[in-house]
Amino acid sequence: MGGLIPTASPNQRGLHPSAKFQQSDNNAVNEINNINILSTDIYYGDLTGDGAKIYIIKTYPASPAYMYQEAICMYPLTRYWRAKVDGTWRSWIKI
Repeated sequence: MGGLIPTASPNQRGLHPSAKFQQSDNNAVNEINNINILSTDIYYGDLTGDGAKIYIIKTYPASPAYMYQEAICMYPLTRYWRAKVDGTWRSWIKI
């Protein structure tokens, strides 16, 4: 089926090239600033300055310079997000 769908481009709908997205699920990571692939990771650390907690981190890359991350803390149940713009991570925002 994939052979029938063209590769996406600015002028054409289709699939993203497979080299652009890799998947890494349920890995424990020590450094979330260096994740650059589509992934779901487990992280223990202090995101917001109120102490270390366990988070599920979802990373959505558009390119090495532009990304989006979502962090979910199970206790207390809270969600955060941040964006990487021009190669610099912005601050975490509670949603």
